[in-house]
Amino acid sequence: MLYCYGRVSTDDQENSLANQRQLLEAYAVRSQLPLGGVFLDEDQSASKILLKDRVRGKVMWDAIGRGDTVALASVDRCFRSMVDAVTTIDVWKKLGVRVILIDLNIDIGTPPGEMMFGMLAVVAFHLSLPFGWEVSPSIYSIYGHFINSVHCHVGPPADAGGSAPWLPFYSLTHMDDTMCGEYDLGD
Repeated sequence: MLYCYGRVSTDDQENSLANQRQLLEAYAVRSQLPLGGVFLDEDQSASKILLKDRVRGKVMWDAIGRGDTVALASVDRCFRSMVDAVTTIDVWKKLGVRVILIDLNIDIGTPPGEMMFGMLAVVAFHLSLPFGWEVSPSIYSIYGHFINSVHCHVGPPADAGGSAPWLPFYSLTHMDDTMCGEYDLGD
């Protein structure tokens, strides 16, 4: 069974619930897994409220069982607490739950995916702090280059349209901005 999750903490965020719903529903169609539900939390802070304690997050949490798949719109839409991120993923891992980060096409069940998730959880936590991005741009530059490396060498899971090898894609990075491109192979 597939369960999809997204969240906004305020009504005026760029990554709206409507956009996240569209992203999650499109993934559900591509995955061809039976859909257990799309769960969207509104006005729920991920830095203050654990996923399992949020209104819709709790409903999803209680429904998830052994062998299910959870698709997250993105790390920061689900987690802003490193403790919540690590604890939740550990519980799901022990249940054999597969976790996909849709925005980056990352399967957390793979070693590179798990490493990338950990890095992104740290970034999501730091971006939720009051001092913001300006404190350490070099750290975010490192994360940007890491994302670039994973993007070029790992690729999306097969049910997200990926296949091995994951070329002809390339990626360019400036600070924490990453751009994906595809070579025209004429095929």
